[in-house]
Amino acid sequence: MTIALMVVLALAAVVWMTRPLWRAHLSNAGARQSYNVAAYRQRVADIDADLALNTLEDEAAQQLREEAAARLLSDTTTVDAASSDAESVQPRAWILALVLVTFVAGVAGVGYFRSDSRQISGWIDLARKDPEAANGLVVSSMLQRLENRLKSEPDDAEGWAMLGRSYFTLGRHAEAAQAYAKANALTAGSPDPDWLASEGEARAFQQQGDMSGAPAALFAAALKVDPGYPKALWYAGLAAAHAEQYGAALDAWLKLRDQDLPDDFRQILEQRLPELAKLAARELPQRTAQAAPGGTSLHLSVDIDPALNAPTDGSATLLLFVRRPQGGPPLAAVRQPFTGPIEVVLDDSNAMIQGNNLSSADQWQVVARVTRGGGVQAQSGDLEGHLALSRDDAATPQRVLIDQRVP
Repeated sequence: MTIALMVVLALAAVVWMTRPLWRAHLSNAGARQSYNVAAYRQRVADIDADLALNTLEDEAAQQLREEAAARLLSDTTTVDAASSDAESVQPRAWILALVLVTFVAGVAGVGYFRSDSRQISGWIDLARKDPEAANGLVVSSMLQRLENRLKSEPDDAEGWAMLGRSYFTLGRHAEAAQAYAKANALTAGSPDPDWLASEGEARAFQQQGDMSGAPAALFAAALKVDPGYPKALWYAGLAAAHAEQYGAALDAWLKLRDQDLPDDFRQILEQRLPELAKLAARELPQRTAQAAPGGTSLHLSVDIDPALNAPTDGSATLLLFVRRPQGGPPLAAVRQPFTGPIEVVLDDSNAMIQGNNLSSADQWQVVARVTRGGGVQAQSGDLEGHLALSRDDAATPQRVLIDQRVP
C-alpha cells in the first residue's frame, strides 16, 4: 500500500513538472494564429477608415488590402510550420519526460529504502498485528543507533549512561554494568551518584541479587558523593542487611524514611523497618515530619492504648485526618502503615481539596484510626481516637490517643 502510494505521488509530480513540454506546442501555436487574424482585421479596418476620409485612393486601398491578406497567409503558413516542427519535437519531449519519470522514481526509491521511511512503515504494519513485537523492534533500533554513535563518540559519558539504562530495562544486566562503568570512568573527577548506584544495581542483578563486593562498594561510593541519595541508601541498606550488618542497614533506611518518597515505596519501607529494628536489637525511632512554610500547621503525636493490642508490624493502616467539627470533607489527611506511635505535622499541603485546608477553619476535629481494611469509612474492629482543637492549640504539640474500638 505504501509503495503504491509513493508511485502515484511520484507520477503526479512528474506530470506537473513536464506540463510545459506537452502543452507548449498547442498553446503557443493557437495563440499566435489568433493574434495574426486579429492583426489582419485591424489592418483592413484602418485601410477602410483612410478610404472614407479621402486620405487614400481606391487603387492604393485595394493594393494595401491585398498586401495584408498576403501577410496573413504568410503568417498562417509559418504557424502551421511551427506546429509541424513542434510535432516533430514532441517525441523528444516525451523522451525527456520519460527520463524525468525514471529519475524522480529512482530518487524516491533510493531515499525510501536508504532512509527510515521503509523501516517506520514496517513498524506501523507490524504494530497493527503485534504491538509488543513492534515495540521491541523500535527499542532495538534506537539501541543500535546509540551503540553506533558511541563507537564514533566514545567519550560521551551521558551516552554511556543512557546505554546502561537501556540495557538494564531490557534485562541485559552485564552489558548495563559495563556501560555504566564506562560512564563512571569518564566522570571519575566529578562522579555522578546516580550512575554509581545504577552500576552497583546492575552488578547486583548480574550476581543474582548478591550485593557483596563491587555492588556494595559502588553504593558506598555514591553515598560519599551524596549522603542522602535515595537509590544508594536503599541498596546500601539491602547490602548491609544481606551482610547481617543490621545496625548499618537500619541507619541507611532511617535516613531514607525522612525523605519525600512515593506512597507505594514508603509503604514497603515502613513495613520492613520494624523487622530490621528487631534484628538490630534497637528501638525504632518515631518519624517526625517537617511543616511546610506558611499557613496553619498542627503538630500531632499519635499514641495508642496498649490495652487494645494493636498490630505494629505494618499490616494495619493508620488514617489520620482533620475535619471541621460539624463534619464535611477532610481539611488534611495522611495514610501510612501503622508501626506504633508516631509524630506527624499536618499543614495546608496535606489538603485533599484545593482551598479546603487547615487555614480555612478555626476549629478542627482530629481523627486517628488504625484499620486493617484501609478504607475511609470506619469498620467494626477498627481502633480510633478523637481530639478537638482550636486555632489557639495549633501553637503547641498535641497528643491524639487511640483508645476506642469501633463496635
